[in-house]
Amino acid sequence: SIPLELMDSLQGAFSGTVGIQFHPTTGAMAASVKLNGDNWQFRNVGIQQFRLRDGAYDGTHFMLPEMTLAGIRHGEHRAPNTTLTLRMDTRQQRGQIQLQRLPLDFISTVMDSPMSTGGDLAAIATWHPSPRTPYITGEVTLDNPRLGNLGSEAIRLGFAYRDEQLHVGQQLVTGGRNDRTAAGRIVFHLPVEAMMALQPDTSTLGATALR
Repeated sequence: SIPLELMDSLQGAFSGTVGIQFHPTTGAMAASVKLNGDNWQFRNVGIQQFRLRDGAYDGTHFMLPEMTLAGIRHGEHRAPNTTLTLRMDTRQQRGQIQLQRLPLDFISTVMDSPMSTGGDLAAIATWHPSPRTPYITGEVTLDNPRLGNLGSEAIRLGFAYRDEQLHVGQQLVTGGRNDRTAAGRIVFHLPVEAMMALQPDTSTLGATALR
């Protein structure tokens, strides 16, 4: 349920279709949904566009080919080219979330940071099926990042989470012979009971740096 006082703070327009069907014998419900939203505003946070395409529920599993949020605002600050996309299929145990073109100066402004920043943040995480436990791979990218007087062409951080271990590989691209690469592994437990049965084969943190 959604508290009514929160609904009072939500503004914007949406359109779409929702279809519901019931099996004549079992009574099981299936549903399909398409939604479009424009200029949503919740308190001081705004979303320029919302799109949910061909969502479906078959009574057991939920399929979401694509749901996208585009253009964000926080007060007077805007990131019109930022998109957040979610894809999910619980039957196949697959999913993906992707963030594109989020300006670093937008983040620092929202956080009221006095440090001068520049560049764009992008990230993607993909949920893969597995006979034992689903695992996650992804990458975080900073394009032309700048923090004060420090800058780089790009920073890429690839990661994988499998068997309760987070593997991280980082590449700092500064141009020419100054490139740096590092990799490491962090062991921790997700707070999900179904995944707690798997125990990592080590309880140590290891890291390597390559020049």
